[in-house]
Amino acid sequence: MIVTVRDIHEDLRRILGACSLPDIYSKVTDAVQILANTGEFDPLFGILDICVTNRLVTLPREVYNVLAVNIGGQPAVGRDVTFQFHLNGPGDCTDTCQLGWRHFGLVPTYRPMQRPGKLVAFLSSAEDENAELWAYGFDVSNRWITSRDPLGNVVDGYQVPTIVGYAVPDTDAPTFSRLVRIRKAVTRDSIRLSSFDADSTTGTQLGVFDYDETEPSYQQIKLETDTNWIRVAYRRRVYAVKSLDDQIPLPSPISVKMMVHALKYYDEGNVAQGAGYEATARRFMSEAVRSMTPPTRSTPQVQEELSAWNPNDSDIT
Repeated sequence: MIVTVRDIHEDLRRILGACSLPDIYSKVTDAVQILANTGEFDPLFGILDICVTNRLVTLPREVYNVLAVNIGGQPAVGRDVTFQFHLNGPGDCTDTCQLGWRHFGLVPTYRPMQRPGKLVAFLSSAEDENAELWAYGFDVSNRWITSRDPLGNVVDGYQVPTIVGYAVPDTDAPTFSRLVRIRKAVTRDSIRLSSFDADSTTGTQLGVFDYDETEPSYQQIKLETDTNWIRVAYRRRVYAVKSLDDQIPLPSPISVKMMVHALKYYDEGNVAQGAGYEATARRFMSEAVRSMTPPTRSTPQVQEELSAWNPNDSDIT
């Protein structure tokens, strides 16, 4: 059952009293974020399949945390971002045939720039002309890119022009070699960002940012072997509620209402009353998730750790 904010809107108004829609959206967002962490059952658990063309994979926006990766149909060992510095690991320049993956953290674009270039934006709606789209990063000399605002003050980053039907970089636009952040205004429709190579008329499509993305951020992993596809178990991102038609990604609407009750009392300083409503909300949530969970359990996993010591070395007696 899909529940939207509209479905419980009247109940929320009665709970909170006279309040604006933004206040309701804020309370529902907080309630969902708190209840999503309730119990041993995760209502935000998801699985997705992705085609792979190289070993560096940027995951969709909805992925908040990577739980496990299946490479080409086989389970794989996950390693954190610091494994690239491990003395017994392959580093970044050595290929390996192991079925493993490494977490590379958060990145602002779908794919990295293949070579230094200038940035251009493509609009999906004419209403988004002149919408703010800022890029932050370094140039070919590894210097932090800055620009000047209309008053002549030096500011960080570069504002990418957003003009309908125009996708050619300014003559004085900086050449980026690496992007570290993208900042975007809320727009009518999506905006596509691409690079424009300095020595040609082609480039790389870096990302397609949704209308409500203001700080694009995506999980990125690197595979330790070549494959055509992967299956990812992940935890979904909880988005801020912004309209009556936004979905509530939880199976228990009544638990959300009870949690909003609790947040109201917390705001009023009545911690004891709020804790009672929160306990009730968590109980409803746990019962709802438990009722939809199959009677299965996770089998313990055993991973043999590889050692730098080799018992077959000739100098061992």
